[in-house]
Amino acid sequence: MQQYAVVVENDITQWEDQTGSRYHFPKRYARFLTPGTRLIHYKGRLRDPRFLPKRLSPEPHYFAFSIAGEHTPDPDSDKGDLFVDVLQHRPFDEAVPHRIDGETLETIPESRKDNFWRDGVRPATLSLFETVGRLARIVFDEGETEVTEDIDLTTTMQEGGKKIVYGTRYERRPELRALAIKIHGTVCFACEADLEKVYGELAAGYIQIHHKRPLYVSGPTIVNAETDLVPLCPNCHGIAHLGNKLRSVNDIRSLLGKPAVSYGD
Repeated sequence: MQQYAVVVENDITQWEDQTGSRYHFPKRYARFLTPGTRLIHYKGRLRDPRFLPKRLSPEPHYFAFSIAGEHTPDPDSDKGDLFVDVLQHRPFDEAVPHRIDGETLETIPESRKDNFWRDGVRPATLSLFETVGRLARIVFDEGETEVTEDIDLTTTMQEGGKKIVYGTRYERRPELRALAIKIHGTVCFACEADLEKVYGELAAGYIQIHHKRPLYVSGPTIVNAETDLVPLCPNCHGIAHLGNKLRSVNDIRSLLGKPAVSYGD
């Protein structure tokens, strides 16, 4: 049965953690960190501002996924402390807060409300793993158990394995897309490319429609095809969302040395 755990990495600590490589822990947590356990990495609130550049947020947050590897004893410990190898470390682009709308993502037992956050390792659930993964928009490979380093660029490799993708699909109505194209046409609002002129008849009428306020932000909402939707070519649409930071059409036009346009906000 798949096991999950939250591992805490404090900025100031007695433990010799090496982020993305190994995790140092007391032996009482060994049962939570068996090889193959899916790990969710967590940091508490910032206590020393010197560490801010090394963090995704000053607030408590989850910042990475990984898989627990083998345990090795700490030779300098007289208490049986251990190291666990950290495999397939996947840092997030942005912090995932430990609390959403006033509710913690982790379920805190009534008996642990006063000391829950003191635990350096906490057993977790598939539900928590999926929730954090969805909020981080992470693709996590099912079945990965080791990290390959020093890859030779001339080496051939197998691809095409199954992946578990943690994400949410937001419903889009095709009639709104059709209406936006009817209003705005199929020329990219940012770079002004007409894909039919570039690629010929194959790309006739092809364009992507961009929500100026993404549905993952707004949730279910009334969408005005004229003011809320704009046509963007695939390149500009990718730039609009690059790095999980939303850019407006006029932001992209500015990068291209073009003046602002209506509905480009």
